[in-house]
Amino acid sequence: TPAIASFNGIADTGAPLAGAKVYLHGSTNTSVAATTDANGAYAIAGSLVANTTGPITFQALNHYAVSTSYTITSVPTTLNVSLLGAATPIVVGTVRDGGTGLPVANANVYFSCNSVMVNGCNIGTSSDLAGQYAFDASQFFEAASSGFTGVLNTSAAAYFTFHGPSSSHAPPFPVTQDVNLLSS
Repeated sequence: TPAIASFNGIADTGAPLAGAKVYLHGSTNTSVAATTDANGAYAIAGSLVANTTGPITFQALNHYAVSTSYTITSVPTTLNVSLLGAATPIVVGTVRDGGTGLPVANANVYFSCNSVMVNGCNIGTSSDLAGQYAFDASQFFEAASSGFTGVLNTSAAAYFTFHGPSSSHAPPFPVTQDVNLLSS
């Protein structure tokens, strides 16, 4: 398949944003097409572009993800985006053994499907040795910055899976959502 065109641009937050990942898809479950440099600039080779229009997603740590569309009208086409920064994680908490109150390390903590979450379904993280977990803003689209409703789930070896209720998560962030797991 011949290359359609290349395009480039700058990701920023009012200042250049280095290290942002750029995906040629509406989510981040595909290969990274480019990463922004120290000046926030990126370039995508025409060999990676299959169509003259399509979805493109930008994701950077401590910033809400942005998904938009590109349309190649000339070569190269320039697409600049701004990512909204987040000073704190969005949701944090501690996973504990419901009987002993001790922290549960390496628990899988994940949200059920939701359109404000990158990839739409099951964004996740793991608890650390102190049982603590955090969801960074980069796992959410900018629409989540004003709040969202989600279901937090947690699983760990030797415990029953926890399926939380649908809960509202609204600023100010972070929202704390602790979990107590029952031994299986």
